[in-house]
Amino acid sequence: MASKVTNNAATTLAGSINTVVTTINLAAGTGAMFPILSAGDWFYGTLVDALNNLEIVKVTARATDALTVVRGQDGTTARAYSVGDRFELRPTAALFNDKADLSNPSFGTKITTPAITLGSTALTATGTELNYVAGVTSAIQTQINTKAPTASPAFTGTVDLSAATLKGGTPLVFEGATIDAFKTSVVVTNPTAARTVTIPDANIDLTKVRSGSSSLDGVWRAGTNAEQLAGALSTVLCTPAGLASAMSLNTSGYYKFPGGLIIQWGNVLSSGDIPAGGTTVYGTFPIVFPGWFGCVIPVCDAAYDNNILFSWNIGLTTTSTVAFSAREIVSGVQTNWRVFYIAVGW
Repeated sequence: MASKVTNNAATTLAGSINTVVTTINLAAGTGAMFPILSAGDWFYGTLVDALNNLEIVKVTARATDALTVVRGQDGTTARAYSVGDRFELRPTAALFNDKADLSNPSFGTKITTPAITLGSTALTATGTELNYVAGVTSAIQTQINTKAPTASPAFTGTVDLSAATLKGGTPLVFEGATIDAFKTSVVVTNPTAARTVTIPDANIDLTKVRSGSSSLDGVWRAGTNAEQLAGALSTVLCTPAGLASAMSLNTSGYYKFPGGLIIQWGNVLSSGDIPAGGTTVYGTFPIVFPGWFGCVIPVCDAAYDNNILFSWNIGLTTTSTVAFSAREIVSGVQTNWRVFYIAVGW
């Protein structure tokens, strides 16, 4: 719907009209000089009689030379007009006000403009994009800052980051209750595969994420075999595999206890008869006692346990070998006899 105009349109009336007539017939063939009107369109025409009395009418429809009008427009009064009086398309205040009231313009239809340039910047925003600023009552950044300022934002309610990815080697940096130069940073090593940190449905006390000891709750590490066997540290845990690695369960074997205690066992085989003055036989411990040992218990071969006496020969025993003195209790011939022993030391 719009107010229409054409250039230099002027004609005369084909018939007289009174003050209430709403159809004006123009001189034959002159209606084409005036605007073509679609539904809702209009134009303003001026009636002029022989005495130059004027009336402005609003033409709402045109059928060839017949006009449908609204009488007495733009401050004028309906009058009677005669055949031959003039009908012209003149500039009127109503026309200009309809087009653009510069002091308080009101547009009742679609506005189409060519490309707009503001200063040296071409405006390329679409109507949809411009509609995004509906309701903006002050500077956009000011309004954004009231919702979520880019510097030191404060959030309330629930912040959903389920579809977001935090980027950087330290994506999270925490400030304590006091703003100062000290921060707590979560440092992320660049992953080489997809990784997952699972937070369990349980209370977690991060104050205990620290090195643990026998007197302090915390995170313990498994000690090395050497640390376990030495038994000197109170900040490592002992694993079954670590203990088992200090053990040899065979006919001749040993067991190392945390703290350094060692138990070894074995046997010494001798073939041949024991001479009248006795004899000394030697065996090698499965492992060398690192420091000292204080006890060796010999046991006779069951076949000769009633006629052979064994004793630990301390003077001939070292940390790597054991010596036993053997003598007969009952005279006889002994063959393939054996002495078994247990040794304790560290």
